[in-house]
Amino acid sequence: MKLLIIDDHPLFLEGIGLLLRQIGEDFETIEVDSAPAGLEKLEQEPDIGLVLVDIAMPGMSGFDFIEELEQRNATVPVAILSATTNLYDVKKAIEMGAVGFISKTSDKEEMRKALETIFSGEVYIPSGLEDELEALMAADDNDPEAALRARARQMGITRRQHQVLQLLARGYTNRRIAEELNLTERTVKAHVSALFTLLNVRNRTECVLEADRLGLTATPEQHKEFTLSGE
Repeated sequence: MKLLIIDDHPLFLEGIGLLLRQIGEDFETIEVDSAPAGLEKLEQEPDIGLVLVDIAMPGMSGFDFIEELEQRNATVPVAILSATTNLYDVKKAIEMGAVGFISKTSDKEEMRKALETIFSGEVYIPSGLEDELEALMAADDNDPEAALRARARQMGITRRQHQVLQLLARGYTNRRIAEELNLTERTVKAHVSALFTLLNVRNRTECVLEADRLGLTATPEQHKEFTLSGE
């Protein structure tokens, strides 16, 4: 079986390829260093049986890659590789149709278990996260606002910073945010600067896009309900 591995770190790419070939004698690994290269490889070799793709890559992320496959009506199964097991990334991956979420720190036995789970037709979730993931999905269904705040807290974003972020996503200026939240413009600027640092972005547009990618901003329908009171 052909396995396509997509990751922008050469040493990891080489190491995971070796590990997979040790696990399965019939595994043939194909390694590329970007999502666009992965898309090209899938066109060249349509018999690839599984794709393992990193989340965080320049240009096109693992999530973007899955979306592009959906646009192309591709049916190849995709599992996410990640350096961290962020619960919200796990949830997003599963909701997007990924067949598994595999930590890059997995040892040989954990990787074997992940592949066996996937090839048996089930979705692989890292050990110990099943109950938390189920609770998070239930929280999203019952209280979308609380789920947004929970995501923000996990990333170190305070309630007030999250309120500022919601208004940034609506296109509000600092002055209008200050008026809405009864703050000074100087305080708003400080919150915006803190958000840039926390989300590792350089400007307001990047901030909103990254927040949306991470599931930190409300949908248009939720905007109508999202409360802005309190710390």
